Amino acid sequence: MPSSATAPAAVDAQVLYFVPSDHDQSTTCLFLMNSSNTPQTVVLDGFDSAGALASIWNVPIPAESAVRACSDALVATPPPSWAATVIVNFTDFTAYVRASLPAGVQIDGFIANTGTSTYDPRTSVNTIKLRFSPNLPRGSVLHFAPQDSDGNATCLDLYNTSSTAATVQIRGFDDSGLSYLLNLNVAAGALVRACSDSVVADPPPSWANVVIVNFTDFVLRAEISLPPNVKVDGFVLWNPGTGTVDPRTTSSNFLNLRFEEGQRFDQIFTDGFET
Repeated sequence: MPSSATAPAAVDAQVLYFVPSDHDQSTTCLFLMNSSNTPQTVVLDGFDSAGALASIWNVPIPAESAVRACSDALVATPPPSWAATVIVNFTDFTAYVRASLPAGVQIDGFIANTGTSTYDPRTSVNTIKLRFSPNLPRGSVLHFAPQDSDGNATCLDLYNTSSTAATVQIRGFDDSGLSYLLNLNVAAGALVRACSDSVVADPPPSWANVVIVNFTDFVLRAEISLPPNVKVDGFVLWNPGTGTVDPRTTSSNFLNLRFEEGQRFDQIFTDGFET
C-alpha cells in the first residue's frame, strides 16, 4: 500500500493528479470511462496537505462501459445514467488525489457547490471543472491572468509530488512591468494554497494555513515558475462585500484559471528564439 505521494503507482497506468473539494457544501464528481474490451480498476489515492496518504479507493469499471463516482451521496431518484454512482468519500482532509488509470481508461470531472450533503444532477449549481495534471520531469513557466479587486479573488493550489522540497516563484506584472514577486516553499508531497484575499477564520482542514498573494487591482498578468513534478491549479471567485474567501460558500461564481506555458518575459530578449 503506498504511504506517500511519491510512492510508485500501478505499473502500465497513466497517472494524473487533481484537486478535489469534499466538505459539507461541495462534492467532487468523476466520470471514469473504459474503452477497452477488458474490465479495469481505477485506483484513487488521496493525500492530505502534508503529503500523507489519507484515503485509497479502488473503482472497478466493466469492459466498454463507464462508472460515475461522487464524494457525496446522490438524491434518492437520480437520472438513470447516475443510478449506479460509486461513493468516494474524500472528506475535508484530502488536498489532492492521484488517479492511476489503466490503458483504455479516461477520466473527467467537476466540483459542484451544492450547499448540502447530497448531490442532485438535475439541480443547477455553481461548478468548477477539474484539471488533471501528469507528472512532468522538467520545470515549466506558466502564464495566467489573475483578478484581485474588492469584489473578487484569485486562489492557487500548488502541490509537489516529488520526493524533495521545491520553491515556486510567482511574478505579477502591471502595465509598467514587474510589480510583485513571491517565493513559496512547497515541501515534498505537500500542497500549499495561495489566495489574494484572506480566508475565513474556520476553513475546511485542507484550507488551513493559506498563504496570501496580494496581486492587487494593478496586476494585469502573472507568471509562475514550477520545478519538476510541481503542479498548479486555481480559480477566480467573486466575493463582493466580504474581502474574504470562504471555501464553503455556494453563492460565489467561479472561473477556472487557464495556465499557458511559455518563456519568462524578462528572458525573451536575452535568450532569443529557436529557428
